[in-house]
Amino acid sequence: MFGEAFALVLHAWTEPETFGWEGRNYRFRTISAFPRPVQQPHPPIVSSAQTAEAATWIGSEGHMLGIFAPTVAPVRAAEVVSAYNAARDAAGNPAGADEVLYRARVYVAETDAQAKADVAEHDIGNMGRTLAPSQQRAKAAASVSAALFGGPPADAGHARERSNSEPEFHGSPESVIAQIRESTATIGWGFLDAIFTAPGLPFEKARRSLELFGTEVLPQLTR
Repeated sequence: MFGEAFALVLHAWTEPETFGWEGRNYRFRTISAFPRPVQQPHPPIVSSAQTAEAATWIGSEGHMLGIFAPTVAPVRAAEVVSAYNAARDAAGNPAGADEVLYRARVYVAETDAQAKADVAEHDIGNMGRTLAPSQQRAKAAASVSAALFGGPPADAGHARERSNSEPEFHGSPESVIAQIRESTATIGWGFLDAIFTAPGLPFEKARRSLELFGTEVLPQLTR
């Protein structure tokens, strides 16, 4: 169903005339996409994957790969990228690193100690905070951890220690630079979609993190 829906959207973007669709899963008498996409033949396509199977399909279609870091452990992300690259190679359309997008959380402070304190104080990165009401957050965080990293889902403290309760990249500018470089080398991504906000993070802290990233981190990564 997903593959047919994908094909239908692409056809709607690229077919200039009104058309009908009689597929296995979807049937529409009249389809007309208006206004036409600005990009031709269509906008860039980034499709997310959490498994090697999904990444293989995306690679065979020649689209960009997207990985949402909070839900895909680094080891699994590397496997997903490897499967994607293999599929692109098999299709005769090798992918560059910039065709793998990594959406991850970033928090930069003046020092590692300050970043660690801010992450703890404002609970930056705790997905259970937004996935469930307060009385269920610990259980939700534990379940997410078990799904991503294995282990018993009932151990909430252990889950918080091992899972996505911290931003993927956080610390001083120097530490964040090192973390990003290690991640790109280990996983194989080349396009960072950075998240600088969090539900419990004060605006001034988020703005300062973004400023430090722009002035101290980004120049080093683009050299």
